[in-house]
Amino acid sequence: WRFFLLYPWDGWFRGLDQEDWRYEDLRKKLGKAYWPFAYTSLHLTPTLLVFGALAPAGRVATRGGRALSLNWLDGVALVWTL
Repeated sequence: WRFFLLYPWDGWFRGLDQEDWRYEDLRKKLGKAYWPFAYTSLHLTPTLLVFGALAPAGRVATRGGRALSLNWLDGVALVWTL
């Protein structure tokens, strides 16, 4: 898997000035609606998902040894995750 993750796919070796073809295609299809779509769907949504997933870890990290013990909600979260 390491080879597939690190292998430069088409477009990766051209540098940062080369934009992915999917963004160019979206810009052509959406016209003026591209930027509101890009902000909400391509930038804001993934950011909120990562923040929501890591917010509990931040709370545990900041509380240190004073963290609350596990309760039934933690079991629900574990079952839901699996």
